[in-house]
Amino acid sequence: MDGYTLTFAPLLPWGLFAAMTAATAAVLGLGLRKRSSGIGFRTLAAAALLLAIARPTVTAEQRTELADVVLVVADASPSQQLGDRAAATSSAVQAIQDELADDGGLEVRAVTVAGGGPGTNLFAAVRSAVADVPPDGVAGVVLVTDGQVHDVPEDASALGFDAPVHAVLTGAPGERDRRLVVDGAPRYGIVGEAVKFRVTLLDEAAVGQAEPVRITVPGGHVAERVLQVGTPTEFELPLERAGVVAVALEVAAIPDELTPDNNRVVIHVNAVRDRLRVMLVSGEPSMGLRHWRNLLQADPAVDLVHFTILRPPTKQDATPVQELSLIPFPARELFDANLDDFHLVIFDRYHLRGILPPQYLSNIAEYVVRGGALLDIAGPSYAGRFSLVNTPLREILPTLPAGEVIERPFVPELSEAGQNHPVTAGLTAGAADWGPWYRMVRGMPVKGESLMWGADGWPLLQLSRVGEGRVAQLLSDQSWVWTRPGPGGGPRAELLRRVVHWLMKEPDLEEHLLKATVSDRRIDVLYRSVDTPLREITAVAPSGASTTVPLGPAAAGTAIASFEANEAGLWTLQGGNLSATALVGAADALELTEMRADPGPLEAFVGATGGGVFWVVDHGGPPPFRPVMAGQTAAGDNWLGLRRHGRHTVTGLAQSPLLPWPLLLALAVGALFLAWHREAQ
Repeated sequence: MDGYTLTFAPLLPWGLFAAMTAATAAVLGLGLRKRSSGIGFRTLAAAALLLAIARPTVTAEQRTELADVVLVVADASPSQQLGDRAAATSSAVQAIQDELADDGGLEVRAVTVAGGGPGTNLFAAVRSAVADVPPDGVAGVVLVTDGQVHDVPEDASALGFDAPVHAVLTGAPGERDRRLVVDGAPRYGIVGEAVKFRVTLLDEAAVGQAEPVRITVPGGHVAERVLQVGTPTEFELPLERAGVVAVALEVAAIPDELTPDNNRVVIHVNAVRDRLRVMLVSGEPSMGLRHWRNLLQADPAVDLVHFTILRPPTKQDATPVQELSLIPFPARELFDANLDDFHLVIFDRYHLRGILPPQYLSNIAEYVVRGGALLDIAGPSYAGRFSLVNTPLREILPTLPAGEVIERPFVPELSEAGQNHPVTAGLTAGAADWGPWYRMVRGMPVKGESLMWGADGWPLLQLSRVGEGRVAQLLSDQSWVWTRPGPGGGPRAELLRRVVHWLMKEPDLEEHLLKATVSDRRIDVLYRSVDTPLREITAVAPSGASTTVPLGPAAAGTAIASFEANEAGLWTLQGGNLSATALVGAADALELTEMRADPGPLEAFVGATGGGVFWVVDHGGPPPFRPVMAGQTAAGDNWLGLRRHGRHTVTGLAQSPLLPWPLLLALAVGALFLAWHREAQ
């Protein structure tokens, strides 16, 4: 395509040329006023001379037309895989490309946006696809989608170009889909408290009806609750222990709905401890006490209350009254009124000294049975007449003293149970380099498990469950020797940390565990048991079909398995008395919130750009396209407009004079001759 422009390049500066032109016009005007003979020929001569001086030039541009970009965006999110939407999308995109292929003034770009992120983000793909196109180079955007787009800009100017955006919708109006929507579910909660969240069952065709919802709570227990369709219902989930707590809710599918994938939701809440309140009661001072304090105070999440009982209240000496502490020992507050405020009670080398009455020690035993935790670091006094075993704590302590204190070097070692128990299994690395301890109390195990042995194979570390609570007993006050510099150390800090976490019922340290994690369609299973090995587990699909999954050995006391899920939805895994749940294909909760085809999310924005919304089912495909100019309507009832900008690039220039100067000179001379001839007559 060529373009022509007329330009002037006068022989004189523009100012002088303008003055000359004005003077010539004035003289000719005076002559015309006086009706001088030959004034017409004089005017023609002056015009010819002025044109010769102005040098009019015709510039011919050799132009190449630039194509305007049409962007076709295909939505391939999970909601677009329902029914025949994927086929309709593919056919619509192909039809658009075929129709526009022969238009040399358009460049068609096709982009497919798959799922996998948080929601369907088509406009992020639009910005990326036209990032190299100037704002006046976009003819239009065609979105082939079901309308469920989650990154629609608030304003049309946010796109960075002025062109219509059209929506070609797959699916059909009036589709039905039942779905569960969770609102207000927190990601974190505090152990010992309850988190609240709301669940709404949505079904536009059954608003107000009552529908049962199946609830699977931690531990595999199943309950049922009736929900009113369209009405938010509040649920309360108590967090009894630290770790991830999962609750699954599921409603039965109906025959004519789009998909059952959003009929189920799984709510994950990570339960954490706000503050770990620990009461440390120590008897005779020792090196181990200082290390206990350092270990507990190093953790900012631990609130430590420490009391050292050095002498009974009946002891008398000559200490002046003004030098004695006037603050009485708050025994009642600690061991009666506020005992349940503590998560863990530690006795370090404590023995009967006439300070704590039996009722307070009985309170501690009841506190453990109700779900509390007790750690006893037994010193030599545990083997004597003032032992804690001679108190109500006898009912919960896992050992009975044999009446002897062993005082010679020995190296702690893991028992057979300890090699598989999660509290001690990870300590086996470097066990050959463990240093010796020098004293322990000989104790006879009466309940629980012996995870570590000391001298002569006597129990060193004993763990036990009592009612809802837990008790751990270390039958030596020598663990601190592992912290001394030089050879002969040991994993004291890690050992005690794990013991405390086991007492706090940390899920990762449970003796019996069945855990499932999901990656795409693959379910990875971890099974752990210290006494009941399994060779297989049962996996129950959302449809109710069950399959057997073999387990392979892994680390001590654990087994693993992995399998591909052939159904999307909530899977239930069962092994022995354990169960776990795994949700496949529902990672994108935003995508599953609404699966029906709906122009609503796009309608206002598309209208603001001048585009239109069209259903594939109404036209049997996308409607035809028409070229439109700026300011014209870009959409009709059955057509889509693409804005043409007429852009081009100049590839060459050719300049030529409008009138050759010899011709102008001859014209001027001829006109002057005719003017002289007329005047001569």
